[in-house]
Amino acid sequence: MNNGIIARANPTGLNIRTLEESGISDTRINDLYKAASEVHYAVSTLDKNNLKTLKNKFPEILNLAQAFGKGHPFYNKFEI
Repeated sequence: MNNGIIARANPTGLNIRTLEESGISDTRINDLYKAASEVHYAVSTLDKNNLKTLKNKFPEILNLAQAFGKGHPFYNKFEI
């Protein structure tokens, strides 16, 4: 049962609900969610200079962090 926060999350972002709805195997959802959460946390600790470097050198990592942020109403979306 969802707790209300997920219900208000962006339906195009990455969260438990969108992973479940995607058809990904139930046995992989928690690990994928945890990995995305850890990437989001790691990116959130970067200063502006390192965030720009990440954007230029590893845009896929930033894209994952942005997707995770979009899936949670109060998380940083890294809109740079």
